[in-house]
This record gives sequence, structure tokens and C-alpha cells, in this order.
Amino acid sequence: MTPALSQPIPPRLVVAPGAHSLAQANKGNVTPFFWLGDTAWELFEGLDRLETVRYLDDRARKKFTVIQAHLLPWEMTDQNALGEKAFLDNDFDRPNERYWQHVDFVINEGAKRGLYFALLPAWCRTYIEPSDAPLHTDSLKPYRYARFVGQRYRRYTNLIWVLGGDQMPKQLPIYRSMARGLTEAYADGKTSDIVMTYHPPGGTWRPPATSSGEFFHNESWLDFNMIQSGHAVDNASYQRISEDYVRKPTRPTLDAEPCYEQHPIKHKYENGAFNAWHVRRRGYWSVLAGACGFTYGGNGIWQIEKPNRTNLKTHFKDYWYDALNYEGAGQMQHLRKLAETYRWHTWQPDTTLIDGSPGRIDDRIQSIRTTDGKYFIHYSTNGRAIPLKPLPSGQWTYRWFDPRTGRSSSPEKVNSLTFSPPTSGENADWVLVLTR
Repeated sequence: MTPALSQPIPPRLVVAPGAHSLAQANKGNVTPFFWLGDTAWELFEGLDRLETVRYLDDRARKKFTVIQAHLLPWEMTDQNALGEKAFLDNDFDRPNERYWQHVDFVINEGAKRGLYFALLPAWCRTYIEPSDAPLHTDSLKPYRYARFVGQRYRRYTNLIWVLGGDQMPKQLPIYRSMARGLTEAYADGKTSDIVMTYHPPGGTWRPPATSSGEFFHNESWLDFNMIQSGHAVDNASYQRISEDYVRKPTRPTLDAEPCYEQHPIKHKYENGAFNAWHVRRRGYWSVLAGACGFTYGGNGIWQIEKPNRTNLKTHFKDYWYDALNYEGAGQMQHLRKLAETYRWHTWQPDTTLIDGSPGRIDDRIQSIRTTDGKYFIHYSTNGRAIPLKPLPSGQWTYRWFDPRTGRSSSPEKVNSLTFSPPTSGENADWVLVLTR
């Protein structure tokens, strides 16, 4: 059964000309699209319809543009919040229509709010990689399942397809089979407008991060790369983004799973928990290193924690409806504001603008320039003074942008090449914007 479409529905996404960003394609026009994602892996399983609306309303209000979610329950035998399994008799060839009608509802509600979904058809740690995984039982089953979801949802223009799910890809034929099933389903619908990527394993124990580009960069089905910088404090996401940025052929990239706010560091609360500053800096590092966007994560939301539903009890901290209000979640919109104000799709990463070392982790300075040379932008992670090399000729002004509030100071004329942020230390990150 093909679900009814919601109106209005966001335009399809494509890889933008220049290939470092994504864009909305609408009636021949291409509009740059900034990916600001939220991680809600168990959205389709964990929330009922009223809860879904509450969640989507909040994320739209906070200016998120993409919701990352897994289409299936965490385990084959699990039910969604409406009491439905994804398949009858746990058989991939027998989809349960009532389950998929709920998926239809969620995607429609997202479309009404201008939200896109980055959908994982089958979380590979559960459904693909283990030797007894359900998609191993028949070599054509992954293809048939991918065609099923592709045919059901190919008319939806607010979808991005994401293979994988937090694991080194060992079962390569399965991923290629799923990619073929999705691609052919779209072709049957007389459209080639499918956007696909791979969600890789984390950088928690493999610093600075892991990228899909390490495994699939030359695959024809992969349109852009994802990295996972993971849940260690000292993972330098900018390093992996920079490596992806120069890969050939050129493809967009982004950090699709950084440290999650209020998540235990290295998965143990005795190490402490990540705060808003830890998450903010991953975002600003990434985008100023050339990423096409950033995905935020909040503990409590990624698992849809609620009373009587705490799947990973060692990680539990807050229920999803409390985690909606995490400090960092509200601050992510300021990253989008900065990017869109200063035309992030024209940014070129350039750490040579700094007079000296750009530093790393806590004292990192991440820098870009626009292709027209009108803006130089520098992110100081801890309020460290920013020493610059001589600027090109012209009348330059500067202002400070506050990642906590989204406010900018009044412009001032440049009279020195060393810029000291308004505050310094932990939680004192600042963005310097130079304008000619």
C-alpha cells in the first residue's frame, strides 16, 4: 500500500553544484540546504501519535531541518508504542500494514513542519552484521525489503536513505543489495532523485572519527559521507571532516553522530557527562572544516526514554520529554543562523589564516573564508585569542557572534591583528566574523 502524501511537502534534496553541500531542488531551482539534524533513533518505535506531534513541534520550533531515525524496532520482536510489530511472524516478506501506517503518519507530520528524515532501513548491528541476523537468511531478502520501503516512500520528497548503523561494514553484499533495491524502486517510479549515505561506527575508541568515505566513497550509490566522532572528549571531528573534504570524487560530508549532550563520556558516568559546550564545539568545528551541516544528539531522546522504557539502563539520565529542553538543543539553531547568514555553501576551510598554530581540542581555532573573500570566520573553542596573518587590502570590520545566544556584537573597525574574545575558558566559545 502506498501512503497518501501530506501537503505541503519539502522539495527533494540533491547534491549541490560544487559537491560540498546539499540543496533543495524545486521546479528547476536549486536552493542551498543546511543540514541541522536531531538524533531520534527509536522515534518510530518509541512514541505514540500525540507524543510524535509534541516531539516534531519542538524540533521544528528549534529550527532543526533533519530527524535521524531507524525505521524498525530495535529488535525484530519488539513492538512500537501502538503495540504493532513491523512484520507478521517476524518475516521481512510480510510487512504489518498497521505498523507501516504509523511510519506514514510520522513522515507526513514531519513533512507538514518542513522536516526531512534521514532513515535507516535496518540498523546493521541488529539486522545485518551478526551471524544470526535476520537479513542473512536469504541473499535476496535485503533487496526485497529495500524495494518494499523504496516503493512505499519514493513519492515522499523529504527522505534521505542511510544504510548501516554504528558498525564496521563487513557484509558488503547486503549493503549493495539494499542500495540496489532502493535505487531500482525509485527508478520504477520514474525518478532518480534518491539521496543515500552510510552511517559508520563511532570514533569513541577510534579517534578522531570514522567516515563512510573509508569504505564506500567510490560506490555509485553513495551521495555524501557521514562521520561519527563519537563519545570521547578528545576526538577531533574537524580532522576527519578535513580528510573527507579533499576526497575525490568530491562529496559532501557531516558529523552525523558526535558526543550526545548529557551522555556518559566513553559510556561510563564515572567519566562525567558531555555538556552543551562539548556538543557545540563539535558542530562549529565540523561546519567550519567544510561539513554540509551537523547532527545534534541528546541523551534521553536518541533512545526515546520514558517511564517503563529505558533500554540501555547504564546510559539512562532523562526521559525524552525532559531532554527536549537540554541547553545545547536550543543552541543548535544559532549554528544554522551563522551558516545561513554568511552563506556557508561558499565557505572554504583555511587554517592558514591563523598566525601560529590553530591548536587542537580545547584551544582549537577553526577558520574559513568565503570564496569571494568577503568574510573570514574563526571559531575559538575556549575564548583563546585569535592571532591573524595580515588581511587582504580593504576596509575590514569585525564582530563577535555568541554560540550560546545567537547574538552578534556591533561591528567595529579592525585596528589590530589579534582578537581577544569577550570571555575565555570552558563554555566560552566565540565566533569572530571579519567582513570586508
